[in-house]
Amino acid sequence: MSGALAGYLEQVEQGLQGLTRWRRRAMLRELEAHLRDEAEARGLTTEAGLSSLVAEKEHPSLLAEELAR
Repeated sequence: MSGALAGYLEQVEQGLQGLTRWRRRAMLRELEAHLRDEAEARGLTTEAGLSSLVAEKEHPSLLAEELAR
C-alpha cells in the first residue's frame, strides 16, 4: 500500500476510535477500496499520484467525524 494512502487511512482510523473495532475496520476497508478504485480509474500508480489523490479528499479528521455519526 502506498505511504500516502496508508497515512490517510491511519488518520481516519484515529478519528473513528469511538466505534467498535469491527465497524471501524469495515469502514476503513470500504474507504480503501473506494480510493484504490478511483486511483485505478484515473491511472494514478505512483506515490506522487496517490499523494495528490488523497490531498484532494476531505481532511481525515472531518471524514472520520462524518463517518462516526
